[in-house]
Amino acid sequence: MRRGVSTLLAGLLFAVPGPASAQQAPVHLSYVAWDDCIATTAVVRSFVEDALGVSVRRTEVSAADMWRLVAEGTADAHVCGWLPVTHGRYIDRHREAVENLGPHISGGARIGWVVPDYVPAQTVPDLRNQAALFGGRIVGIDPEAGLMTTSRKALKDYGLADFVLEAGSGSRMAEVLGDAIEARAPVVVTGWTPHWMFGLWPVRYLEDPLQVFGGDEVISTVVRKTLVTERPRLRRALNRFSWSIALLQEVMAEIRRGVSPDEAARRFLARYPDQVRVWKGL
Repeated sequence: MRRGVSTLLAGLLFAVPGPASAQQAPVHLSYVAWDDCIATTAVVRSFVEDALGVSVRRTEVSAADMWRLVAEGTADAHVCGWLPVTHGRYIDRHREAVENLGPHISGGARIGWVVPDYVPAQTVPDLRNQAALFGGRIVGIDPEAGLMTTSRKALKDYGLADFVLEAGSGSRMAEVLGDAIEARAPVVVTGWTPHWMFGLWPVRYLEDPLQVFGGDEVISTVVRKTLVTERPRLRRALNRFSWSIALLQEVMAEIRRGVSPDEAARRFLARYPDQVRVWKGL
């Protein structure tokens, strides 16, 4: 009898090691080094670690690789899916391997070309025959970003053959914009909302009459397709994550002032316990 009880207890202890260990395995988030994506990923990291009691690691990659890592299962999720325009080609490419949990930010997100308010041009077509004024360049970000793909289309659709789209990074774009504003020099950069530049400097979007850049975008949480069966608690937690541009820009502003992304995220969770309880499903 004692042997039978021991066998039963052993069976209860060791019958399901796979799913239990999978639930506690580190979570892997891919992200691109855009200010909004850095801030959101840091907040999600802190939230998931607090809510599920698991560690979270992050991998900084290009926009294309951010999607690819999730699609191939190397990463569990990313929270930087700009849809329907900016990352439309990525979700089309990986649709069978990823699940779009829907937007965590709805309304107000957008992309386009940004200028300081002292620039006379009001619309993208106003740039025609003004290439010399702007040094013949549109200052861009990482070359594989969806915003860059759309910007190349805008150059073609608006007949701006005298301009060159310069690839770089989000930080370089912001640096060039800041230097131009300090010198009160004309400049056009690729931009998006949410971004701290709109709170720091007097800048605006050029109107886009052909709607090449589309209208409002949403920012979505995207997970690997197998997450629903392999890590259902993680999927449910990520599915509940939702906030506003105003809250996101609070975190972005702290980071811009020199606070580390992880510390800004911890402060956010402490400042908004009611929001965190909603994310936890409490």
